[in-house]
Amino acid sequence: MLAVYRMTGEFDYLVRARVADMPHYDRFYQGLIARVPMADVSASFVMEEIKETTELPLAIPSARPVCTRPRNPLGRSRRPREKRTFAMLKIYLMLIVAVMAETAATSALQASQQFTRLGPSIVVVIGYALAFYFLALTLKVLPVGIAYAMWSGLGIVFIALIGYLVFGQKLDTPAILGTVMILGGIVVIQLFSKATPH
Repeated sequence: MLAVYRMTGEFDYLVRARVADMPHYDRFYQGLIARVPMADVSASFVMEEIKETTELPLAIPSARPVCTRPRNPLGRSRRPREKRTFAMLKIYLMLIVAVMAETAATSALQASQQFTRLGPSIVVVIGYALAFYFLALTLKVLPVGIAYAMWSGLGIVFIALIGYLVFGQKLDTPAILGTVMILGGIVVIQLFSKATPH
């Protein structure tokens, strides 16, 4: 890694790096993604170095120092900030799909009567497979602790509602209070946690 710049405009950071070949670039890219959660990443390779210098034009006494950089050294396209917001919306949409799939699978688990009924048993297997698949996709951006907290928390709330509405499993006051606290925790994470990309 040669340099890291904090930028204004649509992108927050600009990273300049030098790698030997594509396998080295892939390891660098995966390591960067693992350390710094990002919603949008764009990169390209320099085909030919025309000119690069960090010296200031000291021969002109009245000249003000100007910070310059090569034009688009990493090939970052200037996408509007709205597209980054849309990328985050897709991540949360996948998380919602994971929650709904897990809710359907758990509800079918009750209806399968210990896997003695074929239809609900198939729903259980497919539902949990979809739930973990979409949950894994959200981990490209969301930290695993945050993603799992929202996934399991919302799942608990939805399962409690389905248990009450479908299976007639009533909740007492402590159970209702605990469910409300779970929802409150999810709201706190979304509104105040810096670990969650916004």
